Amino acid sequence: MIFLIIFSDIIFSTDSQVEVVESPYWIFTYLYFGFEIVILILALYSVIKIQKTNKNLIKEKTNQTTLYADRLSKERLPNDEEKQLKRSGRMVVKRKFGWMYAPDKHEKWLEEMEKKGFNLYRVGVTGNVFYFIIGKPRKVSYCADYQTIADESSFDIHSEAGWKMVFNSLGSLQKWTIWSREFSEGDERPQIYSDKTNQLKHARRIALTYSCIFLPLVILYLLNIRFKIEMMADGNIDRSSIFTVIMMLILILSFGSYSIRTWLYYRRLKKACDL
Repeated sequence: MIFLIIFSDIIFSTDSQVEVVESPYWIFTYLYFGFEIVILILALYSVIKIQKTNKNLIKEKTNQTTLYADRLSKERLPNDEEKQLKRSGRMVVKRKFGWMYAPDKHEKWLEEMEKKGFNLYRVGVTGNVFYFIIGKPRKVSYCADYQTIADESSFDIHSEAGWKMVFNSLGSLQKWTIWSREFSEGDERPQIYSDKTNQLKHARRIALTYSCIFLPLVILYLLNIRFKIEMMADGNIDRSSIFTVIMMLILILSFGSYSIRTWLYYRRLKKACDL
């Protein structure tokens, strides 16, 4: 760089005239800039096209989600009839929290309730409250399906295969859907994921997703507890610090148990597939 500066000073400091000759390679410079302009135009066109496609997809997903909600609301009885069923004892309400960390146990619980004559009527909006109407024992297969990104097209596929959606979570990310399908005595229990490889992939995806969500929180709380303990060791002890440490310990145990339960679910399924 210094050599170029000195060289330029020598050239422009001389009194002799400098003759500028047009380079025969200017055509390549023009082609290069033309190519850059074309790339820029294509990039802008792609961005506009992607944004338009995303808007259409979001609109389509919103419309389909609305249709699902309308269908479920039509199958629901009026509030007065529900209250009457509860008062008469014909409707039973059960609460299940954290079932998504062990979906296989939840599916088995629902199927056992059907065998006892407790027919699933509907599921609460949050997915934690289950309403059963006392009826006749049935053989019903349940499947808790998890998708990291909502795929509304799967509704048509499963519906055509004879499955009925009984719950659909509200979020577009980490979508949980509970499907049911009644079958006759002596028939093989139907499954959405009949292939063992797909079953394991589905279970592994659940375990990895929730581990990525909860483990960083556990590490963060552990670091905060260490910081709090060091403060207490220096004599800075108060009720708020003790309460904070206790709450963090509770959260660590809760989040840690959620992650462990998902991996135990994967282990159970892998063991069953290996048999």
